[in-house]
Amino acid sequence: MSAAAMNQFANVVSQALQTQTDRMVSEFRRISQAPTNVSVTLPPFPSTERVGVFVDVANLLYSARTLRIGVDFGKLLDFLRGNRRLVRAHAYCPTSPQPGDEQMFLQAVKGLGYRITTKNYKTFSSGAKKADLDLDLCMDVVRLVDGGAVDCIVLVSGDSDFMPMLDYCSDHGVRVEVAAFDEAMSATLRQSCDLFINLSMLEEIRA
Repeated sequence: MSAAAMNQFANVVSQALQTQTDRMVSEFRRISQAPTNVSVTLPPFPSTERVGVFVDVANLLYSARTLRIGVDFGKLLDFLRGNRRLVRAHAYCPTSPQPGDEQMFLQAVKGLGYRITTKNYKTFSSGAKKADLDLDLCMDVVRLVDGGAVDCIVLVSGDSDFMPMLDYCSDHGVRVEVAAFDEAMSATLRQSCDLFINLSMLEEIRA
């Protein structure tokens, strides 16, 4: 390569780096001025971060119904994964023990890229229904963390029962993100994560 060609190549690389740097500076300035409850998307730089997404389907759907918001779980997964390497996408769905009943939670995530764990819910004398899938979710997360398989865990739930699990992840050097509707989010859970993603602000995940 001639000296002139080398100089031209160096100028092209220098300009590209300067453009990328200017984009980063501009984005971080915008972040510093944004309200704290607004999630900000960084430029789509390649990332080697390994992420696992774990969705408490019942918690999210009940919250969405209360707020009269439709959620597309496929779009949700795409948003939460971003440009990172997805190690695991897991959804936890209560199901009805009665054959023929509508399986609302299962249908919401079926065929959208999630590994699905189901468990029939029990109906208590008060009329409350619970399938107790929290332990399944926690154990799956702990196994990945102990195996060093992830750099980041994204919990999709506003349930404060998951606080010990988030603390466990943080103690083992794993970044913790929580995605939930602000109106249905536990304040203590918000304080226990590295990043809170307010789903109420995201038009791109709406059904």
